Amino acid sequence: MTEMIGLVAVIAPGATYLGIVGLVYGLFGFGFVASFVGQGAGTMLWPTVAVTARLIVAAGFGWIAVRFLDGGMGALSLIVALSFAAYAAVAALVVQPASPDVSNIYFRAI
Repeated sequence: MTEMIGLVAVIAPGATYLGIVGLVYGLFGFGFVASFVGQGAGTMLWPTVAVTARLIVAAGFGWIAVRFLDGGMGALSLIVALSFAAYAAVAALVVQPASPDVSNIYFRAI
């Protein structure tokens, strides 16, 4: 019986988190892929800045919201969603082309 009570206590906050953060998981995926692009290109500055920005927004602002502003799971989930947006925005600096000239790109038929 106690397992069922614990399960019920976890479902509501989990549903709140997934309902808010689940909408922007694509931004997290984009930032993650952009980090690999930076690693492959040999420039890890912007991916590192992006991860740091996500950490500061999620952990820093999340702690402030919960500790001082009595924010609940909804507020914390919104802050995590905003951290994913910050992560993607900074990571997007990695994937911008160096020049708009695409004449040196070759396409191969499979």
